[in-house]
Amino acid sequence: MFRKIDTMKHISFLLLGLALSFSACDTPNKELQAEVDQLKKELSEIQSQNMETTKPGLIHNVYFWLKEGISEAEKATFIAGARSLGTVPSVEAFYMGVHADTEARDVVDHSYDLSLVIHFADQAAQDAYQVDPIHLAFIEASSGAWTAVKVYDVAIE
Repeated sequence: MFRKIDTMKHISFLLLGLALSFSACDTPNKELQAEVDQLKKELSEIQSQNMETTKPGLIHNVYFWLKEGISEAEKATFIAGARSLGTVPSVEAFYMGVHADTEARDVVDHSYDLSLVIHFADQAAQDAYQVDPIHLAFIEASSGAWTAVKVYDVAIE
């Protein structure tokens, strides 16, 4: 997957460079145009492969609502602990962030303070995460920082 992304970036930069070369020329070069067309075709194929490829597993979505009035130091400790969860060996991919500043709508919940999106290869990997010392230490050290936590697990096939 990372190799495809790197290839996409490389092709995109080549296309940009060739486009700049074209803009500097008075007459189009047929060989350059053929190269641009080939790179566009390769980029399109890679993008469509990425869209068709779904990595199976389990997505563990976690939403935290922090206690009002916690200090900046307590919040920083909580965030560092949450970030450590990405180091659990059974984690395939880890993302952490706050809600996006998207349009307020009835179906959009902007009330949470921090969200984690964690990808596991399968249910067994998620089960291992639940009892991993890093995860257990985070819960013990940080449970006093939040008022609520919600988890939504999604099976990816």
